[in-house]
Amino acid sequence: MATLDVGQVGVDPATGLKRMVVTVNAKVLDVGQRIPESVAVAGPTQYAGVGPTEDEARTNALKLAAQSAAVN
Repeated sequence: MATLDVGQVGVDPATGLKRMVVTVNAKVLDVGQRIPESVAVAGPTQYAGVGPTEDEARTNALKLAAQSAAVN
């Protein structure tokens, strides 16, 4: 199970573009028992995306977070 939580938009100080942060939390559960038990937990890890608009910054941040979470 994993969640991608989107933060509020801000301005990237280096570029002046919109900046959005996404926080990733992941958990592997053993559901073979009556009460599920956590086997592994990762996160929270933050990824930032930038773009000229809020939508593009959000999309870039979500893409980066999803790619990084899938590889790890």
